[in-house]
Amino acid sequence: MVAYCYRCQTPLSNFEARLDDSFRPRQDPSVTLRFKVRDTERPTYFLAWTTTPWTLPSNVALAVGGGIAYERLRLDGEDYYIAAARHEAYAKLLKGAERVETVPGEALAGMSYEPLFPYFQDTPNGFQVVVADFVSTEDGTGIVHIAPAFGEDDFKLGAAKQARWWRGRRRFRRMNMGPASARGGDGRHRRFRPCAGLVPGGFHAGGGQTTRSG
Repeated sequence: MVAYCYRCQTPLSNFEARLDDSFRPRQDPSVTLRFKVRDTERPTYFLAWTTTPWTLPSNVALAVGGGIAYERLRLDGEDYYIAAARHEAYAKLLKGAERVETVPGEALAGMSYEPLFPYFQDTPNGFQVVVADFVSTEDGTGIVHIAPAFGEDDFKLGAAKQARWWRGRRRFRRMNMGPASARGGDGRHRRFRPCAGLVPGGFHAGGGQTTRSG
């Protein structure tokens, strides 16, 4: 038996995850993507890491750790932000990169970036960097992709930031930043074009083009 939301037409993930035998050792593919920063003199990107690429169409924010140090690296005329503690893990991909500066995560808060997909590009106050206490440097890039329609931490972060949430059949509760759900107003899943080029260990530039591969 699984708790089910009739409005959203989905099971509740925190109940589903507690089913017998739902936890077992496995290796999931991971993807590193680049999100282009808006209003910069040279092409600049945030490098974000995810093990759930199917949630990327619902991305509305990137999260950083307020006290984590982030490097801005210059490579082939382009700049990349990544946690300083994770630079070594990406040494192969960032070979030859020059460190331009090191800043705390708090300094990145509020910076905006271009969405990978056009589905929710008009989301009020969306596609910005926010600070979250669950961001770590244990894996990934130290920059977390946020899709409030998926995942408990993402949902809580959106609520804390007073986000605007999808509330069934084209109704919205007044907040700021939206959980872009991959559902239409009728509660059914939308059909997204497959995001070709998401290569494990590569940088995805959006639109299905992988620009750098490990």
